[in-house]
Amino acid sequence: MLEFGTYVQTHEPHASSIIPRTIGAIAQGPTGYAQGGYYCMIPSTGRVISRYRWTQLPMPQGVIDRVQHIAILGPRKSELMCL
Repeated sequence: MLEFGTYVQTHEPHASSIIPRTIGAIAQGPTGYAQGGYYCMIPSTGRVISRYRWTQLPMPQGVIDRVQHIAILGPRKSELMCL
């Protein structure tokens, strides 16, 4: 079980390719499905994903800075993708 705001590295589906095997994200809350997944926000894009596997880690300073920047932007979500 994850608390809201917990930093995680989500385990991404992969086959021997160059795509990342993990993505840094912030837990938002349970999906409500029986499999036990969680919604997580990717700080670099603001996109919300659902995942069933993750590794909980300490919050990096870069993520804290990014979340503060997102909070300053407020509802201007279109600007998230520009950074």
